[in-house]
Amino acid sequence: MIDEKLITKVVAQVFERAAVFPSEEGLSLLEKAYSKETQTQAKEALKATLENVRLAREGHKSMCQTYATPGVHINLGTGVNLNGINVVEAVRQGCKLATTRNFLRPSMVDPITRQAIGGNVGRYIPDIDVDLVAGSDVMEIIAYSTTTLPASRGWIWLPQEGGEGGINIFKEITQRALEGGGMLCPPIGVGVGIGGSLATAVKLTRKAFLRGWNIRNADPEVAEWEQKLLYSINHLGIGPFGLGGDTFALAVNIEVADTHAAALPVAVEFYCWASALRRAKAQLFSDGMVVYTAYKEIMSDS
Repeated sequence: MIDEKLITKVVAQVFERAAVFPSEEGLSLLEKAYSKETQTQAKEALKATLENVRLAREGHKSMCQTYATPGVHINLGTGVNLNGINVVEAVRQGCKLATTRNFLRPSMVDPITRQAIGGNVGRYIPDIDVDLVAGSDVMEIIAYSTTTLPASRGWIWLPQEGGEGGINIFKEITQRALEGGGMLCPPIGVGVGIGGSLATAVKLTRKAFLRGWNIRNADPEVAEWEQKLLYSINHLGIGPFGLGGDTFALAVNIEVADTHAAALPVAVEFYCWASALRRAKAQLFSDGMVVYTAYKEIMSDS
C-alpha cells in the first residue's frame, strides 16, 4: 500500500539519486559537448566536469556542493487511492531526510531578512507540483533542482512586442543568456515557457526541463525554435564556465500554451550544469512496489 512513510522514503531516495547521479540524457549531452568542443580551454573545463561527475558517482557524493532550490514533481494517476494521506507533508519529510543525510545543502533563507531557515523545508519549499494522469494507477515522483539565478525571467508583453513570428522572444532569451554569462555556471540547460498566464509560462519552463533535454517538442515549428535558440546561445562565445568556447548550452526546451488575445506571457529559466543534470524519478504502484530510475550503482535503501 502507498502510505506517508513510503512516500517519505521514496522522496529521500530520489533526492539522493538526483544529487549524485546525472540523468542519462544529460550526461550523454555533456559527453557529446566534450567530444565536439574545438577550444582547448573549454575542452579542459568539460573534461574536468566529467571527471567531477565520475568521482561523485564512485564516491556516492553530491556532484555539486549546492543542490540549489529543491523541487518535486508528481505525476499522479487518477486510479491511485491515497486513502486521505497527507502527500505534501510526506514529500516535505522526504526532503528533510535527504538534507539530514547531507545530499542537499540547507541553502533556504527568509526572502527579506535573509536568515537561514535551518534546512530545506519552509514556506512553499520544497517546490511541489502535481499533474493528474488519466487512466493511470501509478504515482511517479521526480526530484530535481533549480538554480534560480537572476538572469531567469518571466514577463508579459503586448502581442505586437513579440515581433513578426515571435522574433523578439528569440532575441530577448538570447540577450538574457548573454547577460547571465559565466554566472549561470555553464554548460546550461534552458527551459522556455510561452503563453498561458504569467504563472503558466513560468510553470512551462519547468515542464520543458522535465521533458528531458534530448526530446524535441512534438510541434515541428517549436522544435525548430529549440534548435535555432541553442545555436544562437552557443554562438555567443561564452563557453563552459564563461571561459569561452563552443558549449554554452547543452539544450533548449520550449513549451507553449494558448493565451489571451491581449497578452504575450514569456518565461525563461536557466539551469546550471549540475541542475541541468539533476533529475531522478521513482514509480510507486498500488501494491507498494517501487521502481527507481535504473542505475548500475548500488543505492542505500534505509
